[in-house]
Amino acid sequence: MSISRDEMVRLLRYCPHTGTFVFRDRGINQFKWTGDPYRHWRWWCSNKAGKAAGWVTTDGYLKISVANKKVFAHRAAYLIVHGCSPPMIDHINGDPSDNRIENLRGCRDRSNQFNIKLPETNTSGYKGVSWSKSHGKWLARVGVDNRRVHVGRFNDPLEAARAYDRAAIRFHGNYARTNKSLGLIED
Repeated sequence: MSISRDEMVRLLRYCPHTGTFVFRDRGINQFKWTGDPYRHWRWWCSNKAGKAAGWVTTDGYLKISVANKKVFAHRAAYLIVHGCSPPMIDHINGDPSDNRIENLRGCRDRSNQFNIKLPETNTSGYKGVSWSKSHGKWLARVGVDNRRVHVGRFNDPLEAARAYDRAAIRFHGNYARTNKSLGLIED
């Protein structure tokens, strides 16, 4: 992101409790474009100032146009609150449009991958669980360091899901998105 924290704060108002952004009022001296700055300022005051900033992308993220740059809202929020921008920002609850500061945490790319939701192509109904035709059992596997680690074979998919959850927590800690956290199983 090539926009400074000071400039971001000057142009946007961010509410850390709701994760929303609003365009701030601007003085006429901030409009130095060619043509009539007064006309541009009046347009800004009536169309943008005090209104919600950004739009939702096709993959569910909020994006904001600030100072002729397009920035992701979660990056802007993190920068405004923490004063820095880590390589990756993880939405803890998996909702890319939830930009409350309590839902954002800095991470490495690898850690961010541990928090993914249940893939749409999943056929077992549980994360980390698939059917093995050759063994006639349910397999539980967890991703670790760009490889799949075998957790075990089970007669029941629920057993496999619980085994996956234990392994995911062991390998990924707080970043693990488990079947339990997805609401797919109970204790």
